[in-house]
Amino acid sequence: MKCPRTGADLKPVKVGGITVDISEECGGVFFDSHEVEKFDQKTKIRGGLLVHHLKQFTPPALDLSKHIDCPKCTGVIMSRNFYGSGNEIEVDRCPSCEGIWFDFGELEKLRNLILVSTDRQSASKKFEAQLLNSSAYQEYKNALDEEVQEDVRLDKANQLHLFLFNCIY
Repeated sequence: MKCPRTGADLKPVKVGGITVDISEECGGVFFDSHEVEKFDQKTKIRGGLLVHHLKQFTPPALDLSKHIDCPKCTGVIMSRNFYGSGNEIEVDRCPSCEGIWFDFGELEKLRNLILVSTDRQSASKKFEAQLLNSSAYQEYKNALDEEVQEDVRLDKANQLHLFLFNCIY
């Protein structure tokens, strides 16, 4: 396979039992479909080893906004997609094989953004607390409480009407 940025041969490198293809010319890396998930979190050792290895390469000046061909699929142009929860990293993804190309430094940036499970739980609790304390939620809750109270009032009125109806007839 060829580097989609420089045209140089990609070098297969085995990291933690998984083979990825790297460009020694630009420090980019190609992951087959779903492989990046084994490298993306800070706690995944193989990801740290790969980032360390890629740092030794100095990328030439490249136009990173240019659409590139998939190194695996002949004649398929990769689409530009945001990767991660906050749209901080734009990567190239093949619509055919679903492989992902990370340019120099993007994998390290991703690893710093992806939350580990304990961080996700903490962020989730923080978000929940912010939501429950928001004015929009308080308005919603008040409106819901008023609706429930109205339903209870109507239910009592209907029960009274039914009682009176049964008494009369």
